[in-house]
Amino acid sequence: MTTPSSIKTKQASFGNVAAAAKSYLDLNWKVIPVKYKSKECHIKGWQSHTIEANDMPVTFIEPSNVGVLLGASKLTDVDVDSPFAVPFISWLPPTAARWGRKGNPNSHHLYAGERKSHSYKNSSGVIIEIRSHGCYAVMPPSIHPDNEAYVWELDGEPGAGGGLEDACKKIFIAATLLPFWKKGVRHELALGIAALLLNSGWVKEDVMDLVVTVAKTAGDDEIEDRKTAVDTTVDNLHAGMPVAGYSKLVDMLGEQNARAIGKLIGKEESVLNELASKATSSKAKRHVAQKILEDLTSRGVFLKTAQAAELMFFNSSERELYTLGSAEFRALCGELYGINGKEPVWAYIEEQLLQHCLRKGQLTELFRF
Repeated sequence: MTTPSSIKTKQASFGNVAAAAKSYLDLNWKVIPVKYKSKECHIKGWQSHTIEANDMPVTFIEPSNVGVLLGASKLTDVDVDSPFAVPFISWLPPTAARWGRKGNPNSHHLYAGERKSHSYKNSSGVIIEIRSHGCYAVMPPSIHPDNEAYVWELDGEPGAGGGLEDACKKIFIAATLLPFWKKGVRHELALGIAALLLNSGWVKEDVMDLVVTVAKTAGDDEIEDRKTAVDTTVDNLHAGMPVAGYSKLVDMLGEQNARAIGKLIGKEESVLNELASKATSSKAKRHVAQKILEDLTSRGVFLKTAQAAELMFFNSSERELYTLGSAEFRALCGELYGINGKEPVWAYIEEQLLQHCLRKGQLTELFRF
């Protein structure tokens, strides 16, 4: 069987992209031409394009790059985009097929099997990607737009990729935390991420590994304190004591980054429930009301009729109209934010939504039949 090792040998002996493309084709990988010093394929419908061995001389005309259709070739490429992710790539499952370039070595890890593609992004951009279904990879010996050659760094068989998705999630979370892990906030960061992950079903050992690895990578000189933060959070959860996770991360990472982590582990909207349970001060109540108002505004539009006879909210995604103050609207907010309409904080929130609608609701005519 032809392996990436023989690909490297063929590249060395022939020294051109056409020879490399032929070697990939020998592996039963689907190849496509890519523009030189580019990542763009100029062929329309490249997703289903088929190239045979006898097409090579007219398809790969120097200078050219070469791509491999990943999903169609039953392959998955994990593309490490951000330098903040690099310290954590050892968490990826093992593979003997890796390539990169001088400016970003070991940035592509190849695995057997087709998977759903996913791009993990935070406020700084793309951190890491799982590229497979509907994607192609630019392969060695192609030239990157920065004029660096892609080269095989490990040229054996693609790995099985067990646990790949979980590893990418863990790398993304660590890479998102890393630039914020600084004196003055790192203790609270450790508590916040531990609470969020443990509450979402992560086991203590995985949470401890993430927190300690991020701390060491950031040059944190209080590793024992970070371990204690995880242990304390575990003890508090076992004792049934409330722990703040998402809301802490919002304060320290910013809402976009906290939401990216929360969405990834299924805890995106827990901040509102978490805040509502603690909203006893006027400041806390205003904060919760503002968060709910911002989220509702992203989901639809507030409406009012002439003389404010009726105040309403139109949910754009569901195409449903709700009257503010109605049982139906309270049920919607309960479903979205986990807030019981009988809780004391709800009266304040509802009043703030009514006032917003009076001031800024769009004027509309309502026809009833």
